[in-house]
Amino acid sequence: LKAALDRALGETPSEETRRLAALIDAGDATLPVAHPPTPVSILRPPRLVGREAVIAAMLEAWRDQRPILIRAEAGMGKSRLLEEFRAGLPAAVGVKARPVDRDCAYGFLTRWAAACLPGGGGRLPVADWVAAEIARLLPGWGDPSPWPVQLLRLRQALVQALVCAAGQADAISFLLDDLQDADDESLQILGALLTEAQLPARWILAARPDGRTDGWWHTLCSGSGFHALTVDLPPLTPRETERLLDDLAIPGLDAPRWAERLWRACAGRPLFMLEALLATLRRGGPGGMGGERALRIPASLLELLRQRLCALDADALKLARIAAVAGTRFSLELAAKVLERHPLDLATAWRSLEEAHILVDGQFVHDTLAEAVAHDLPAPASAWLHLALARHGPALGLGLAQVAGHCARGGDLAQAARLYFEAGTLASEAGRVDESLDCMQRAADCAGTAGERALAFDALRWRSVDLLIGRAGEAPHQSFDALFETASDDFERGEALRMRTLAWVAHAGYAQAVDCARRAIGFYEASSHPD
Repeated sequence: LKAALDRALGETPSEETRRLAALIDAGDATLPVAHPPTPVSILRPPRLVGREAVIAAMLEAWRDQRPILIRAEAGMGKSRLLEEFRAGLPAAVGVKARPVDRDCAYGFLTRWAAACLPGGGGRLPVADWVAAEIARLLPGWGDPSPWPVQLLRLRQALVQALVCAAGQADAISFLLDDLQDADDESLQILGALLTEAQLPARWILAARPDGRTDGWWHTLCSGSGFHALTVDLPPLTPRETERLLDDLAIPGLDAPRWAERLWRACAGRPLFMLEALLATLRRGGPGGMGGERALRIPASLLELLRQRLCALDADALKLARIAAVAGTRFSLELAAKVLERHPLDLATAWRSLEEAHILVDGQFVHDTLAEAVAHDLPAPASAWLHLALARHGPALGLGLAQVAGHCARGGDLAQAARLYFEAGTLASEAGRVDESLDCMQRAADCAGTAGERALAFDALRWRSVDLLIGRAGEAPHQSFDALFETASDDFERGEALRMRTLAWVAHAGYAQAVDCARRAIGFYEASSHPD
């Protein structure tokens, strides 16, 4: 080899070439085998198996215009079921909640409203007050109402806008997925819309079982006149698993022989079984599908997904990790800024993620993949990524609260507190009381942990004002207790007691209000504050 290179090119073998020659001489070299492309059927099975009874029940409820909730653990195929149902509904609106929505008041409701009411209020003949309420969620509708958010008024505005948008249609179809990730404020409004008789709508919802969403749904179902269908999606049976394998039509796959083992290993969860088959194909190729020992399934789906991720090259894995941290805001431009690379340098890595069926349109094909990537990301690397997203996020459209969340997860609690405070101030001035309350509480928590006591007090004081103005009838007294405990001098203690006095007045606790007022005056008199 050395002589051939010298004669042809006048070069000597590189270090890598010499190591490869040594491996070949030792007989230990394993050459890569090019496998055929992954069958399309395994990425998306041609039909749903084992869901006939569920679909029949859903169709009956659909015809009766009854709301439907599909509950299923990860890997059961609830999202695929929604997609199949939506395919037969030409005008259906489908929106999927994301984990980032939990940290943003009305975040899911805003994306849902944008999907239902595109183009701004100018195209719909609605009253000015309706447009002003919708503008709280969608800036394209004009100037938002300056008054604090009133849930009843916002709900009425949404109903009128949706009825106007529907026109002569018999009903609007809404399919909402992964509601376990929706924020509380959005769920509250959606719950009211689900029971709104004036809105001609059909609803199909899907969520993983959890105490919060289950409690919300149970409260709705307990109301009079609310007749809904709740579907708990079951795992496939061994016979249904065999039918699934038959449908995949994978060369060399002995479906009857594999069905029982695959069903037991994956607990009948379709997604898990497909991931196991995909891993087997990529490990040994279709020629090994018939053997008894070909299927080696790890103890958990997480480990199975890790094996897929380990096959990625360095750039593709970096993109996947950024996507897991950035969530719905992930884009090629964002990744390029974080990695300080030109976007075209990442095009090959992006394509490899799509070819590996990990990303589609910049989002993970299913949540468990995102969880697997995030789970394996070391804490220091995760913190670094969050801080990088916080630096570049504003230029790419991230809101203040979202940037603050990245700062908090990155460990910069002082900056997170300042940004949450700014976001809460803007929300309060725009009348979005719930959002302001949430941001100010987060600002106080971050500031307290970071040792920024003055900022923590200011955030809690602002939060107390919002409670008194926007939620006077339900202001919890523990909020004012926290304000008093955060105070560092007599003037601030007097301020905290003044807020508590106003809260007692709002609750008609006049005797307690007088007592608090007297205590507040005592602290004010003992203070050296100029005010």
